[in-house]
Amino acid sequence: TIGVSLFPGDGDKPAALIENARSAQKHAKTLGGKNNYQFFCRETNESVVEQLQLEVDLHNAIGSDQFRLAFQPKINTRTGSINSMEALIRWYHPEKGLISPITFIPTAEKTGLVVDIGRWCLNAVCKQAKQWVDKGAGDLRVSVNISAIEFADDEFVSYVKQALKHNNLDAAHLELEVTETTVMTDIEKSSKIIDDLRLLGVTVTMDDFGAGYSSFKYLGHLNFDWIKIDRNFLLDATRHSRTKTLYDGMVAMAHEIELKVVSEGIEKQSEYNYVKNLGVDEIQGYMISKPVDALEAERILFSKNTQRKRVG
Repeated sequence: TIGVSLFPGDGDKPAALIENARSAQKHAKTLGGKNNYQFFCRETNESVVEQLQLEVDLHNAIGSDQFRLAFQPKINTRTGSINSMEALIRWYHPEKGLISPITFIPTAEKTGLVVDIGRWCLNAVCKQAKQWVDKGAGDLRVSVNISAIEFADDEFVSYVKQALKHNNLDAAHLELEVTETTVMTDIEKSSKIIDDLRLLGVTVTMDDFGAGYSSFKYLGHLNFDWIKIDRNFLLDATRHSRTKTLYDGMVAMAHEIELKVVSEGIEKQSEYNYVKNLGVDEIQGYMISKPVDALEAERILFSKNTQRKRVG
């Protein structure tokens, strides 16, 4: 693996040329494989440095209380009450401020840090769910997204059990969301993990259905409780009659095999009316609420569910 720097554009002294050649070599290594060479590029070098700094900052964030949870409610289309809250991780860097998950999650997955971050998130979700249940949230579920790396971890189910026990939370209040592509990697292993989670009493949802394989064949072998239909599929259904027919059929078939359905990304009254008339069980989206912090989520939860009386 070779890095190349050129005189005089990349430096006019030996030390600078050697350092830039090393930087180019590091970039070549990040591309994977052997028998690769890269010329030094100042823009690429800056990107590599930023990436390395992001990794260092992520390591520090895990033990420095820099992560927070935001919550977005899901509404029961029949009762209008909030049945579930989806937890979404947020990173507040002490110097850079809010860093988007789009920026740091890929790095976390590449470095394996996503497992530690996921465990923090799972424990924080269980802790928050317990607080809301103790205040009278009834049968509320709090859901959290699980990455492919977490899901494949041999200790994953054990850690879920540990988090529930540590926070004294009934498993019925925890919901785990995994994507189609995550479970399709190894159907047999995925099936066992889902079954083990459901034996604990945890709700398991297939997220982003319609964004990938959208295969009902595999749904027949995977014992999910819910499927969440991707917003892009909904947008197509509102614009194209053929996609609408597919969307209608998807909801009907899901109910036939005893799966409940949540439609995400609901932003307009017309979209809400459409999925409600289809019999979709829950909806989620900006029409209801954008993701908000825990205090605002609690206010929305207990003001929306007026039958629930807060305790304490």
